[in-house]
Amino acid sequence: MKTLSYSWCRLMFLGILIVSFGWHEVMAQVQPLSRNDKAQVERLLKSYESEMAEENWMEASRHMNAVAYLYWEHNDYPRAIEHYERSLELNQKLNNENGLAMIHNNLGMLYADVRKYEESIVFFQKTLAARRSFDSKEGIIAAIKNISVSQNNLDRFSESLVLLKEALSLAKQLSNTDEMASCYLMLSETYQAAGDIPNTKKYYQLYQTFYDEKSEKEKQRLKAEANEEAMLKRIALLRAQRQEANNQKLMDTLNQLTEDINQYGEENVRLVEELSLKQMQVQFLETRAENEKLRTERQMRQARNVRNLLLLGAFSLALIAFFIHRNFKQERRSKLVLADKNAQIEKQNVELASLNAIIAKHNERMKTELDVGREIQMSMIPSHFPDIQGVDLYAALQPAREVGGDLYDFFKIDDDHLIFGIGDVSDKGVPAALFMAVTKTLVKTNANYSALPGQILTEVNKELSKENESSMFVTYFLCLLDIQSGKLSYCNAGHNPPLYISANGQLTKLDQLHGPVLGAVEDFEYGQDEVVMKQNEQIVLFTDGITEAMDVNQTQYSNERLDELFSQNGKHNSKDAVDAILDDVTAFRGEAEQSDDITILSIIYKGV
Repeated sequence: MKTLSYSWCRLMFLGILIVSFGWHEVMAQVQPLSRNDKAQVERLLKSYESEMAEENWMEASRHMNAVAYLYWEHNDYPRAIEHYERSLELNQKLNNENGLAMIHNNLGMLYADVRKYEESIVFFQKTLAARRSFDSKEGIIAAIKNISVSQNNLDRFSESLVLLKEALSLAKQLSNTDEMASCYLMLSETYQAAGDIPNTKKYYQLYQTFYDEKSEKEKQRLKAEANEEAMLKRIALLRAQRQEANNQKLMDTLNQLTEDINQYGEENVRLVEELSLKQMQVQFLETRAENEKLRTERQMRQARNVRNLLLLGAFSLALIAFFIHRNFKQERRSKLVLADKNAQIEKQNVELASLNAIIAKHNERMKTELDVGREIQMSMIPSHFPDIQGVDLYAALQPAREVGGDLYDFFKIDDDHLIFGIGDVSDKGVPAALFMAVTKTLVKTNANYSALPGQILTEVNKELSKENESSMFVTYFLCLLDIQSGKLSYCNAGHNPPLYISANGQLTKLDQLHGPVLGAVEDFEYGQDEVVMKQNEQIVLFTDGITEAMDVNQTQYSNERLDELFSQNGKHNSKDAVDAILDDVTAFRGEAEQSDDITILSIIYKGV
């Protein structure tokens, strides 16, 4: 099956293509499964179901990996990802570190194939962490190069260069010239993409030095093989020539004997006719003596031919013995190397078992800490919805991970004015949760000094933009509702436009944009707009985790589906409207994993 050690030749080739052209230029079209492949997929899925029924997780995982590999071979990346992720769940049950490392590696490659480089980096980093824990320098180098390819596609060249230089240092420690050459080439390509021409030339010249040396060694090896092959051909040619010469000599001898016999027959007839009996006797004795002489010469020639054949056979046997002896020595050396490798693998397996136990303990501690972080984060989001005269309000938040980056908030600044809003941080996990907490605090703090949404977000943006080295940002939609008059002031900082149902039941959107996302452009002055809400009119704020939710076929939920559902479920009460939307998104997603935080807030103005 495929592994992200991608072999280094494939890595180098893909790296050049990716840095130069981008993944979408390299990706191939999806190839339909052949009849045999379809039959194999059906057989593997049937075996998977059987193993799952018997709770044989290891064999079930192996079948899932085989199905994923077949789809990968046919460039059907979404299905390959789906089956590898199912296998990942089984290996997590088994706590199979080797299986997890392989699948993390493959998922990283697949997410890179579909140009989801952030996700691919997450999986590659898990592979790198495993390689570091085992102190496998070759594995660390391979994982680093994979991360570098994805980072280059995201224009994160400085991070990529730091990792590649670490990989180069490890390759030098191993004295692995092939890996050193690969690192030099990738450094050159990355510097070129970053626009650093001097370093591009420097590292390319270093790569060329290794490449020339390797090419020369390859030429010498091919030349030696060619000389050996030429010698064997020459021996075979000489053997054929000698055999042909011997055959020709035998034919000449046979022809000469036939001619002599014919001459002797004619001579005997003449003697019978012309000579006397005595002369015939004398002639017979002379003929017999001549025949004996010829027979003796023929036997000598045959003996010489046999001797030549024996010499040729002995030479051939010696040559065969030479090659057999050489192959025997090479095989014995290979067996010794293999035995040494097996011993190293056995030692690494023992170390791996010990490290797996340590990692399992660390994972448990990390999970406990994330659970605590989730509890703290959710405690910052209002979960109690008090009765507010003239307003029906309800909201919900479903993070995609233990902690997330979505937020909503509402609070009264006096008896007649209610502030409410919703936001979406650009990242997920712990960094997004921290950024969310800071944003929520800044909004509430600045609401004490100004009641205008535009002015509040202007001040929040100033604070978030200061020393924002991580380049994080947050979209935000902030509203101020005058409960007595129904006047709604609002400011949109790069967020999804909310849904609005008027008194006559018409669905519209408050799609005015008043500025960029918060934390991106320092000192930006945000504006605002107003609308007067009539009795029973409703506004729903939401994040893109709803409209961009995907099912197992990678189909998005879409704005159109949300509009249609809301038009049927709005203006009854806020809780029913929110629950209806969340239930429909969950049903649409099915078995697919939630990929983003989901947040929704509804307000129905009842009037005073």
